[in-house]
Amino acid sequence: MSIKTKQQLEQENKELLTLNSSLADIYNKLECENIALKQQIEDSQLVFSFKGKNERGAGRKKIVTDEIKTQIYKLFESCWTMDELAERFKLSKGTIFNVIHEPE
Repeated sequence: MSIKTKQQLEQENKELLTLNSSLADIYNKLECENIALKQQIEDSQLVFSFKGKNERGAGRKKIVTDEIKTQIYKLFESCWTMDELAERFKLSKGTIFNVIHEPE
């Protein structure tokens, strides 16, 4: 380990103070931009619209409800095979696999 001299420590301190000042300036500029953007939103100058995937509600409907998923999990944990589950719920093996392995 090297021991730093007083002069080296003073130099490092000056550099850190300069860096701190620069970061404070950047922070203040960003804070001003944030306030301006919030004002624009409030003034309705920026309009954000969320368009759902499907406005008409068309497309495939979910066939596996949360209730069915819960039943599938419980039966799978009690040693039912995917084939048995597919037959029991009248679903494909792929759908059973997806239900069992989907992230929660």
